[in-house]
Amino acid sequence: MAKSFMFPAGAEKIINVDAPTLRSNLEKTQEEAMVRVRFSANPNHYRTFTRVEIIGPSTLAPNFQDPIPGTDGRGICYVTTKSMVIGYY
Repeated sequence: MAKSFMFPAGAEKIINVDAPTLRSNLEKTQEEAMVRVRFSANPNHYRTFTRVEIIGPSTLAPNFQDPIPGTDGRGICYVTTKSMVIGYY
């Protein structure tokens, strides 16, 4: 059984794909974890997973004016949700 971490429902969470890891995975045909989950209230702290499940409604929308902190301006298209999220390592 895969190790997992559960983010409870309530606080808004941001889910995005780490662009440098995605690029590296494509170039080297490897599968490093690249899905990041962070709380909106503390966007510089995140956990990285191989996949996530969102248990409830979520929104995917590009935001060119306000990229996610710590992404060097690349974090412009991400999912937000207040639902429970389960991340798998």
